Amino acid sequence: MERTFQIDFFELAFLAEACIPPRPIARAMFWQHLTDQYWYQMSEAQRAHLFNWLQKNPYYEESLAKEEETQIFHARFDPNNQYLVYTNYQNKEEVHRALY
Repeated sequence: MERTFQIDFFELAFLAEACIPPRPIARAMFWQHLTDQYWYQMSEAQRAHLFNWLQKNPYYEESLAKEEETQIFHARFDPNNQYLVYTNYQNKEEVHRALY
C-alpha cells in the first residue's frame, strides 16, 4: 500500500543536497526518485528552483562530471533542456513532452 505525504520544498532541496551521488544505496534511491517520480509532482518553477539550488553546491559539479545518475538528473531538470513535441497523426493533434 503506497502512502502519500507532503514535504516542504526547502526540506526536499536540503535532502537532495545530502543525496548527490555517489552515496549509499538508500540515498541513491532517493536521488533516482527525484528524476523518476518527484519531477512529475513539482511545478515548472519548483523544478527550476531545485536545479538552480543544486548548481550552487560544489559536490553537484563534481558529481556531474563523473556520475551518470547526476547527469540524468541534470538533463531532466535543466530548464533549457525542456522540449515539447507536437504531432498530428490521422487528424489527431497531440503534445508530448520530450523526456531526457
